[in-house]
Amino acid sequence: ITLAGPYAALTPSLRDDVRPALPEYRALRKDVLRVKAEKQMHRYGESVLSTWETSFAAVARQSAVAARLLSLLAFLNFDDIFPGLFDRQAHARGPPLDNGNESDRHWQSYLSPNALMDRYTVESAFTVLQTYSLVQWREDQGGYVMHKLVHAWGSERLDEDERRQISVIALQLLVQVLPTLKGVIDKVRIVPHAMANFGILSVAFHTDPFNETIILDWIARIGDLLHGLCRWSELYEIQRFHLVKAREVFGAEHPSTLTSISNLALVLEGQGKYEAAEEMSRRALAGYEKVLGVEHPFTLISVNNLAS
Repeated sequence: ITLAGPYAALTPSLRDDVRPALPEYRALRKDVLRVKAEKQMHRYGESVLSTWETSFAAVARQSAVAARLLSLLAFLNFDDIFPGLFDRQAHARGPPLDNGNESDRHWQSYLSPNALMDRYTVESAFTVLQTYSLVQWREDQGGYVMHKLVHAWGSERLDEDERRQISVIALQLLVQVLPTLKGVIDKVRIVPHAMANFGILSVAFHTDPFNETIILDWIARIGDLLHGLCRWSELYEIQRFHLVKAREVFGAEHPSTLTSISNLALVLEGQGKYEAAEEMSRRALAGYEKVLGVEHPFTLISVNNLAS
């Protein structure tokens, strides 16, 4: 009812008579149930799914940017979606996307492929979503929130390729905002978004050396954020995943893989698991000595890590 009411109020043909909405609703329901989210039916129900799709279709007709924004939000956390995440000037100081295909996945190009993104465009898109009750503003937080099921539906309505593409776009958005975070509170605030994104991206990830090299670098930057905050549990999950994928992409004896082993050892040390940390550090050191030699700076850093 919360979603259907705004939809009817905002659709001119339905203001005097809501009955024409029913054929559209029923047609959408057939399409939705045939193609989307059947495995989640116990969570949503036919009526809810169809209502969301009806509202999404209305959003897309009114603002393509708002429709894409809703999909992008599904790859962040559902709570405390603060406007600073989409600060275009801040992102201009962040890292580039890759070596040439920036328009393919850049979050600004994704949201608004045919026009320049600015703060007004983002604010207008959020206003459209708010109008249809798909997001709500929380004054006490200074950010938007989404209902958990609306948030889950936002990603589950997409196919596998779309989920992978948008999860990477959301990761790039987060990585670009990292250098703009001033204090501990801002850094802590972004952690739930990073972990929500990781939860989806880690499932959608597949090995493609050119692109995955970049994505692994971005994941490592999220790891650096968590390390600075001593968030060992979250960092362990990310670093363990990074090691598995680095081994697949680069090979077991590549310096990047050895660095990932060394980083996992530091996480284990931070957790107080010293025997496991020592074993992992010895693996990294043996690899560095074999691949880079005993006097290489990376080898000497590994010696120092083992000593600590």
